[in-house]
Amino acid sequence: MHPDSIHIDYGRGAVPVRIDPARARWHIVQPRHVPPLDHPREHFRTACANPLASPPLAEIIAPNDRIVITHEAFDRNGFAQGAVVAAEWLLGRKGFFTMDDVLDMH
Repeated sequence: MHPDSIHIDYGRGAVPVRIDPARARWHIVQPRHVPPLDHPREHFRTACANPLASPPLAEIIAPNDRIVITHEAFDRNGFAQGAVVAAEWLLGRKGFFTMDDVLDMH
């Protein structure tokens, strides 16, 4: 790799990007490990009932409002982890299941 270039992960490969060092104003952000929550559903309910910077959702939504929660995956690791969770959950079970069953979302 050229010293004035970086590779940005994209899809299954990477895109090389040449950088003019005289004009570059950037730094690399390293991820930090955040352990998963023990009881995510309870934490979610608590966060909805006691938000940090607004009244509780139940107080500010109207009958015509819709609450939308989004999730954005930056790579496939989460999907792979979900497949492992599902495979472990399936051990000893027979039948047709969806991820709703695995995540107990019924």
